[in-house]
Amino acid sequence: MKKYFLLSIAITVFAYTSNAQRVSSNKHTDNMNKSGVVTIDSSSVMQMIEDALFGGYVSVSNLQVTGGVNSIGFFSIDTNVIDMDCGIVMSTGNINNILQPNTQAGMGTDLNLPGDANLDALIPGFTTRDAIKIEFDFMSQDTLMNGTEFVFASEEYPEFVNSSYNDVFGFFISGPNPTGGNYTNQNIALVPNTTTPIAINNINDSLNSIYYHNNNSGQVIEFDGYTSKFTLPLTIVPDATYHFKIAISDAGDGIYDSGVFLKSLSFSVPLDTTFCSFDEQINPNNTSEVQFTTSGIKANTKYLWNFGDGTYSTEQNPVHVYNKNGDYSVNLHVVSSRSKAHAVKKVHIEGITSSVADKKDVSMNVSSTNSEGVFEIKLDNNSVISTLFVYNTSGQLMKSVVLNNTVSQIDLSNLSKGMYILNVVNSTTTLKAKIVR
Repeated sequence: MKKYFLLSIAITVFAYTSNAQRVSSNKHTDNMNKSGVVTIDSSSVMQMIEDALFGGYVSVSNLQVTGGVNSIGFFSIDTNVIDMDCGIVMSTGNINNILQPNTQAGMGTDLNLPGDANLDALIPGFTTRDAIKIEFDFMSQDTLMNGTEFVFASEEYPEFVNSSYNDVFGFFISGPNPTGGNYTNQNIALVPNTTTPIAINNINDSLNSIYYHNNNSGQVIEFDGYTSKFTLPLTIVPDATYHFKIAISDAGDGIYDSGVFLKSLSFSVPLDTTFCSFDEQINPNNTSEVQFTTSGIKANTKYLWNFGDGTYSTEQNPVHVYNKNGDYSVNLHVVSSRSKAHAVKKVHIEGITSSVADKKDVSMNVSSTNSEGVFEIKLDNNSVISTLFVYNTSGQLMKSVVLNNTVSQIDLSNLSKGMYILNVVNSTTTLKAKIVR
């Protein structure tokens, strides 16, 4: 029998009991428009999606994200769990609740947002809610795109299978069909070798169970169950414009959440494993800092580094600073004009001896100045050279600066307005602060 629990995550509070009742208190404190759709227009979110999903030599335009303000983000995960290391995660609730041990009998955030008509059509008799959608126009010079890979997961599993809570995922395409005619919002996210859409009642422990994974004691993701990784190979007409919509929603109510993991560089040319490698060099004077250098890679290449600590970079040869000792799986994904490749290495970090939490004689103060986008950083007792790293909320490195003085000014006026995380790192400590540009 499951115990009572109280889930309070600043957005909604609801209870779950052993007789499987679903009760919502409707306490919403999230900053969103409850009367209609929220269009997410943050440039940092759009850049994150472009960096993580789209490979080289494809044209993407009119990118739009609609849904909850905390319903989409970049993820980095152990590849042994869902057979992908990083990409974009979408949730019908709050993505910040996903990457943690599965210790709750039910997890969710009722956003009181609309569903989606195309998703409604996939599950007749159900009404969708809390939809999160990515839409864009797409063009490629190739006829065969690299198969888009995804994993569907949900808190509705397993208690609410074959109930009125039938959360659903869809991948819709509109544009010319290479075999003739046109696609019009054609869903291609289907149970393999069927015409059955991806939904709670269609993949579970009793139906299509070969594709279902129980996660009741999972240590990496919170969802109670998830599907196998599915691949959607897509044949298109070269240089023709297509409209894609990737959407997931709750059904029946918005209480318990579902999510979908989209593998990095899903929209790119086919995989070529004959190239792609890199080397790493740990700075002997600062063992938290690692220089990564690519080798054997063709010209005109797009790079996506997953450093294994929840951050990424699109630079060719980045320098990355880790905040904790440990072993990290570093993944490099590359896309050239006609091929895509992937390499992975383990990096061992040791020698980080202290942090802001246990270093009482070192502190950092950040304040705004009279100049727009310029901040003043004061370091007490800065006896060694420090490096400032500026990350956006998706974990992407936006800027790095060497700090030689106890008082420095950092110009962030070229960055989009929003929240950023500052990391000041030297050989003895790591200091963190959040700012709003």
